[in-house]
Order: sequence, then C-alpha cells, then structure tokens
Amino acid sequence: GDESVALSSNIETIGYEAFYGCTKLANLTIPEGVVTIDGYAFCKSGLKSITLPKTIKTIGYSAFESCESLGTVTFTENEANGYTVTIEHNAFYNCGSLSTVDFSTNVTEIDYGAFDGCSGLTSVTIGNGVTSIASSAFDGCDNLIDTTTIKGIELVDGWIFGYTDNCPSSLNLTGVRGIADFAFSGCDGLASVTIPDSVMSIGDQAFS
Repeated sequence: GDESVALSSNIETIGYEAFYGCTKLANLTIPEGVVTIDGYAFCKSGLKSITLPKTIKTIGYSAFESCESLGTVTFTENEANGYTVTIEHNAFYNCGSLSTVDFSTNVTEIDYGAFDGCSGLTSVTIGNGVTSIASSAFDGCDNLIDTTTIKGIELVDGWIFGYTDNCPSSLNLTGVRGIADFAFSGCDGLASVTIPDSVMSIGDQAFS
C-alpha cells in the first residue's frame, strides 16, 4: 500500500536521488526550511501530491521526473522574499497526471523541458514574477497550448513558445505577456512585429 515519510524540520537540502524509484512513497510533507531539492530526488516515485514550502529556491533537474501519479503541485507564497524559485530542466518531465499548476507565487525561472510530456496539463498560471521560460518547457502538453488566440502561435497563459504554421510575415502580439527563449528562432519570413507594453520578458534568441 501507500507509504509516507516524515522529514525533520532541520533539513535544508533533499539530495541527489534521495528518494529515487520509491514507488510506494505516496505522501510526503516537505518542511519549511528546505531550500533545495536536488536532481532526481523523487524521480519515478509514487508521490500523489506535493506542497513546496515558501523557503524553496531550487527544484533540481529531473527532481520529479516520471512521477506518474503526481496530480497536484502547490507553491506556497512567500511575501517576504518575493519571487525566488528556479525550476530546472526536466523537473516535472513526463508527469502525465498533473492537470493544473500555479506559478503565481515565488517562481522566477522555468527551464527547458520542465513540464515536457505532462500530457494531462490543462491549466497553467504564470505569475508576474516569472522572467524566463525556455522554449521547450511545455513540449508535449497538447491539451494546454493555445494556438487559436493568435492563429498558429503557441501560447500558454499569455506566453509565446513558438509557432505551428508557416512563419507569418507580420505579427500583432496584443495581450501577450512574455516571449520564451527561441520562440521565433529561424522565422526568417517575419518582417514586422508589434510588441505591446504588456510584454514583460523577451527570451534568449527569441527572434534569432
């Protein structure tokens, strides 16, 4: 059956592969005071939900990769320190049961492949603290990406990640809040772009 683990309130780091492959580990409270979850820490574990404390600063690469039962991830607001959390590459890769994620508190950076393969995602809230999102952060999230608000442009909660049709010659990005890394890389037919004041971030090589 399902098992749980109680962690000491003195812990600051959950180390590399600490709970890797613990398929029966369904319940775990990450105590306030934990700053870092290292790479592969919970990869392929049986976690069903996770709440990240307001002290967390780094969710390491592949930390929750292939946690196929993981249905909810909650970020706890930290009003004192503001937006501080970095989600490293492939952190939640292939977590197919995730349906909603809210980055409206604390999160500042979402690295490449962070939610790649999370096919169950239908809602993502990207807060104003997010200043950097890699282009492939939401690859394989077909139920999440909107291509109708601006025809052919891949949007997630107002952020552009790329395009699906042939590269347009002109774009009006009214309503867009951010442009991810490499979003229009190689789009050599693009001659005119209108970028509104609503855009808070333009990613690395966005128009290279």
